[in-house]
Amino acid sequence: MRRAMADERTGNRKGLWWGVLMLSLTAVLLACSQKKTDEPWSVTGTFEVPVTSPDGTQFTYTMRGAEGQYAFIDAPFVAGKGQKYMWHFWGKPEDYAGKSLEVKATHRDGRTIEVWSGGLAGANNGAVAHMPSSMSLPSPGLWRLDVRVGGQLIGHIVVEASEVELRVRNANATFPEGCGPNDVLHLVEGFLDAFSQGDQDRLTRFFGPGFQVFSVTMAENDHVAIYDTADLPAYFAARHVQREILSLQKLEVASGSWHGGIDIVFNIRRSANDLGTVDVGGKGMVKCENRTISVWSMGRGAPLK
Repeated sequence: MRRAMADERTGNRKGLWWGVLMLSLTAVLLACSQKKTDEPWSVTGTFEVPVTSPDGTQFTYTMRGAEGQYAFIDAPFVAGKGQKYMWHFWGKPEDYAGKSLEVKATHRDGRTIEVWSGGLAGANNGAVAHMPSSMSLPSPGLWRLDVRVGGQLIGHIVVEASEVELRVRNANATFPEGCGPNDVLHLVEGFLDAFSQGDQDRLTRFFGPGFQVFSVTMAENDHVAIYDTADLPAYFAARHVQREILSLQKLEVASGSWHGGIDIVFNIRRSANDLGTVDVGGKGMVKCENRTISVWSMGRGAPLK
């Protein structure tokens, strides 16, 4: 009887110890799982790459990625909008020759999409390989870009896709039919996309009767002002040679102006061979009668905070 009771107490102690052990193990696993889930994603930083153009002009590119390994020329990601990104890779040329680049994106919520794939090209801007790409992320938030070369994962780049901030200066203002805030946003985004693509046929549709001026001022001795639509294609073509990309960040619209159109104020990011990457801003005017841009004035500084 005593032995049976002793055995029962020993069994109870073993059961208690097993229970404590299992609870402790479960707590550790839950803690690790919670840490992995709650661990914040950090947007990958940028670095500067000095470049000299064929004519001897020196400038810098802002790259986002792992310095000395892989990166792309930095440009903002706007949810649902395609954008050009030039990938660069450093190291041994033989590690990239004849291989393909594959990029998959994973959202912070776990969704995964394929973003880009294509064969790598040769040296560019001091890198041993490069690849022009067009990438788009469907929704705002943090995305991790998984970078694979020849099927092998070489690293990640975390980016944040944002929505263009649209403001209406006077919430009580009335807008002409077909020329409301979202219509104007669509018009401006269309122009910037055509500009970035170098699509001359589309670009001509954004300027018509009533055109006044298209100006760009980056410094006291760096100013362009065009007053005739016939002179616009030459300017657009020259900027496309420099691979310039314009990305809208913020747009403010206002109705009820003396000219009867829509006033706009904007913040834009410019990326080009001869500029690097720079945030600029400006003002303009949209003609509602023919839905064209009659005034576009762009310069340094971001007017919208």
